Amino acid sequence: MKNFLILLISILLSCSDKKKKELSKTSTEASLSQIQSKIPDFLSIDESYVGKEIIHSAREKLIQTYKKALERDFERPYMWDALQPDNENLIKIYTYKKYIINNQNFNSYCVKIKYEDASYEAILLTTDNLDTNNSDDSSIIVYENLISEELYKRCSKIDNANILIVLQKNKKEYNHFQYLISENRFLDYFTNEEKQLNKNWGEHEDNTYEYQIKGNIKNHLKNGHWEEKRYSFEYNKSIWMDGEYNNGIRNKEWNIFPEGPVEKINVYNNGIIVKTFTP
Repeated sequence: MKNFLILLISILLSCSDKKKKELSKTSTEASLSQIQSKIPDFLSIDESYVGKEIIHSAREKLIQTYKKALERDFERPYMWDALQPDNENLIKIYTYKKYIINNQNFNSYCVKIKYEDASYEAILLTTDNLDTNNSDDSSIIVYENLISEELYKRCSKIDNANILIVLQKNKKEYNHFQYLISENRFLDYFTNEEKQLNKNWGEHEDNTYEYQIKGNIKNHLKNGHWEEKRYSFEYNKSIWMDGEYNNGIRNKEWNIFPEGPVEKINVYNNGIIVKTFTP
């Protein structure tokens, strides 16, 4: 009888622990589900949220922010010609939704460009206050839709409440990018914790790729010295640059060399350019 009681008590305790674990797991899953339900996927533009058109100096500033966000992709944007100085009058920018992601405030803007034979729209996501934090990682494009002879799409979703996943579709292929949302910044995020990344892609001829990045990853972020070839609106072509990252944020001197020797140097402090000079 005594052994039976001990066995019964053991079974009851085991069931109780199991129930607690199940309740804890259910509670965690429910809270995560609630968080994700508050953060919508950026799948399309809801016209009911498109507000007033932004004009004058505010528009000019947002166009520069929009260009900076496009330059994060390395490759030349599909609508690059509309963003040349002579064609910028085609760009219309409107206020859009305000988002709260991972307890951080973000503004968004609807960008629209129309040609006679093409239509383009995008969602630009920015930090809450661009006046005080207009860094290279303070803006990102989370949606694009180009309807023309060549179709192009970009869509995004939030994963684990602070990882932004961006998919870009060109023809039948998808390019997949991830960004960590941290302290009002969108930082390049890598699945591997530590490794050296040396990636070539884009158009290539004689095995020489048009776009390339090379550097070290630590704690999922860029750290140490990096070499990158990116498209630049300033030069209207892909250019080489190299410099230091500290936990995904640019710091110290970054060399810019369109071709040949270094043409200029940008000095960064916590991701913000504080000085530019020629060597």
